[in-house]
Amino acid sequence: MNKINEEPVMVGSIVAAVMAFVAMGVSLGWFGLEAEQMGAIREFLVQALPLAVPVVILVGGWWGRQHAVSVDKLERNNIIVNRLK
Repeated sequence: MNKINEEPVMVGSIVAAVMAFVAMGVSLGWFGLEAEQMGAIREFLVQALPLAVPVVILVGGWWGRQHAVSVDKLERNNIIVNRLK
């Protein structure tokens, strides 16, 4: 699965946001980067971003699971599930 070809807008948006932050940092003097280094950062982001997508999905699934409550657990605690909306 190649996320760069499947989700070019998402990948482009994230790369643009990170590069805008880096460019702002360079213009404000926070970072001392040359044009070659900026290009290398952009290329790294384009290559590494598809690897980050599964990690984000796994973390999101774990977080969601931590906040889920089963119907059985609610009923064991005398909560009437039919009245919940």
